Amino acid sequence: MAGEAITDDRVEKVIGAPLKKLEGRTYTLKRRRLEALMTERLLAREAAKQGVSVEALLDAEVALGRPAARTYAPDRGGAGADVLTSRDAVRRPRVIESSARGLRTAG
Repeated sequence: MAGEAITDDRVEKVIGAPLKKLEGRTYTLKRRRLEALMTERLLAREAAKQGVSVEALLDAEVALGRPAARTYAPDRGGAGADVLTSRDAVRRPRVIESSARGLRTAG
């Protein structure tokens, strides 16, 4: 502008804090989605190993009343949202996490 260059460094200084927040949110989103994909694969692998569908595996786990240390968040990148429509929607998220955690340590 009027012979004065606006450098990339200058722009980054101005947007530094908001950019860092966005980078942090991007990392969190990627990490959560990776965890969800790993859980989906582990459950699919275990269901195949047992010769049942993932839905049947989860129904069996819910019926057994498997405990869980923390609650699965269905808003993690959309993972698990379709699973949460069943009659066991309250307990099922905890079962998914508990089952996946057990499969990770066993496998």
